[in-house]
Amino acid sequence: MQISKPVRKHASPADRQRILQAYRHTPLSQREFATQVGIRVATLNQWRRQSVGPPPPDRPQFVALPNLLPNPTPGPTYRLVLPSGLALEVRNGFTALELAMWLQLLPRL
Repeated sequence: MQISKPVRKHASPADRQRILQAYRHTPLSQREFATQVGIRVATLNQWRRQSVGPPPPDRPQFVALPNLLPNPTPGPTYRLVLPSGLALEVRNGFTALELAMWLQLLPRL
């Protein structure tokens, strides 16, 4: 006795698009929908992944830009450590106004 495998029906690209369009508008779960149209859930998921494809050309892409800011010049660094352990470092190029604003944020001694 010879056991034969069931014959698979291959869906045409048009059939796939029709099924995917119907899936996008159904309230059914993947399993319920796949059973209703006679395909496996894995097949439905494969078709969904394949239908996504690459992004359309008009979609913005990430573009890496070079850092055009000058590197800070090395210079003296001042470090103020409070008894609480809070530390404030001031590097070369820090303005007096910026320092005054930061000092206002420090807790009163």
